[in-house]
Amino acid sequence: MNALTRTLGARLSTVPYHMRCISRNASTLAILEVRNGQLSSDSARTITAAARLEGPVTALLLGDISMGAAEEAASIQGLTNRLSEDAAAIVASHAKQGKYTHVVAANSVFSRDALIRAAALNGHQPISDVTSFESEDAVFVRPIYAGNAVMTVKSSDDVKYLTVRASAFPAAELADGPVPIDTYNEKESSGTSRSAEWVQEDLVKSDRPELGTAGRAVLGGRGLKSKEAFDQVLLLSQTL
Repeated sequence: MNALTRTLGARLSTVPYHMRCISRNASTLAILEVRNGQLSSDSARTITAAARLEGPVTALLLGDISMGAAEEAASIQGLTNRLSEDAAAIVASHAKQGKYTHVVAANSVFSRDALIRAAALNGHQPISDVTSFESEDAVFVRPIYAGNAVMTVKSSDDVKYLTVRASAFPAAELADGPVPIDTYNEKESSGTSRSAEWVQEDLVKSDRPELGTAGRAVLGGRGLKSKEAFDQVLLLSQTL
């Protein structure tokens, strides 16, 4: 793997797993998901969460990357440099090489896979679904028991791997102008043998907002008893 520049100047690459990354002279590495060339809706909220750790932020884009997604990410306020890469092994490599104190991602199926694996590769314990940070950068608040209780957690790890609940943080604003984007080449780095193979991805498309970023959530239980009654819940959510 090529050495990464940590000073001024962005770094973008295209690798077999189409990952892209953004950097800001770093102590926190924020993982952003890209689908079909578009940044996920919780990306700006993830940057807000990372920025609350009070250190500079590096954002790593993972997924189906396009230059448009990189340019969009380059416009998020609070970032000054950009980078890019492959999933767990790449995240682990960046976290170690960049000497980050925190690695942050929105709590999603994608990040729970990549971030937890990356933490394990570097021998750290991840903390999931963080909703706020205490005054110290090692103290975090997260819900437990399906949200019926709240736990305050203090981590003694030198690097903290966190997934955050995106709906708990406001979206970061766009900066007045994007930072410059440069390119560099990096070979695929797996570092570990693969025990799984890609088969396919089946997505359910919907015009409804994702639960993690929705402003309101309307729920129905067994008391509704019928499909018709649940349809009324949908009508209520659309009205709201």
